[in-house]
Amino acid sequence: MDAHPAMAIAPGAPARHHTCLPAGLRGGCRHQRQRRGPRPAATAASCQVAYAVTSDWGSGFGVSITITNTGPAISSWTLQYSYSGNQKVQQGWNGTWSRSGAQVTVTYASWNGALDTGASTKIGANFTRHRPGGRVR
Repeated sequence: MDAHPAMAIAPGAPARHHTCLPAGLRGGCRHQRQRRGPRPAATAASCQVAYAVTSDWGSGFGVSITITNTGPAISSWTLQYSYSGNQKVQQGWNGTWSRSGAQVTVTYASWNGALDTGASTKIGANFTRHRPGGRVR
């Protein structure tokens, strides 16, 4: 069974970005606040991330991730997290998924980037597990 991934915030300007820490995980979202009219006083963006393994078939597994905006309205988000094993993204949905080494990055889709305060979006993906030497276990 795979351990929960370590989640990490993407680097960015402190006025526009915030790290949220789901229970038991290091994690976060990177936000850009919506801008309407005059620039308001600075308020910290924040989010809550819930990660769940939804299926496991031995050589792979599926995940569901819920991102909830707990701060002011935002117009976009990016989630970054990492695994300690040799998992590989096979198929992701409701965002643009990429992997570099152990780090997975998900960027909002055109229809779920804007989140009002308290709003959430669900994303998900299927992964395969690889043994050293490239063989799927």
